[in-house]
Amino acid sequence: MLGAGVAAAQVGSSAGAVVVWADLNGDRVKDKVTLRPVAGSKTQQELSATVRGKRYTARMPLENFAGTVRQPVVVDLDKDRRKEVLVVESVGANTDRLSAWRLSGRSLVPVTSGGKAVQIWQGGGVSGVLRYGCEQARSGGRFVTVSAELDWARDVYVGERVTYTVRNGKMAVIGRKHIEGARTDAAFQTKPGACA
Repeated sequence: MLGAGVAAAQVGSSAGAVVVWADLNGDRVKDKVTLRPVAGSKTQQELSATVRGKRYTARMPLENFAGTVRQPVVVDLDKDRRKEVLVVESVGANTDRLSAWRLSGRSLVPVTSGGKAVQIWQGGGVSGVLRYGCEQARSGGRFVTVSAELDWARDVYVGERVTYTVRNGKMAVIGRKHIEGARTDAAFQTKPGACA
């Protein structure tokens, strides 16, 4: 489970689709990426990308009482100039769950960690902190998550900050740090904009 932090903008009606542009294959040409609800289903959405005239698709859950999709977030998690797309799969009262998708060969596939599709969490409300961000390193990109809960008795947030390397669509943990304090402390901060 990966923590997260910045909410994507909500869009349109249940029949609406949203479009972003992202260079998925690293050829310096932005590709059209569309996310739409699956017709006849209130629990699935479809991500599609048109790259060099070919269309690629993938389906993922849509857990949103409104039945609307949210605008995907374009990122480059491994800083290889081939963009990934973050898709909001579940919308909760205070917390959203996202997945990360990339073009690999002839398919749109999820970014994985330990052989499973990553789940990135953002939000947390007043009793939790769930954030994500990126950092630049000599060897490429680093993905960072913060996950913490409020210890009501002591009035401090307690959790962990996890750092990952990202290569070829795979995340691997390279560091875990116990964090404790106010949610405004530096250890709880991330830079989601650095993932672009």
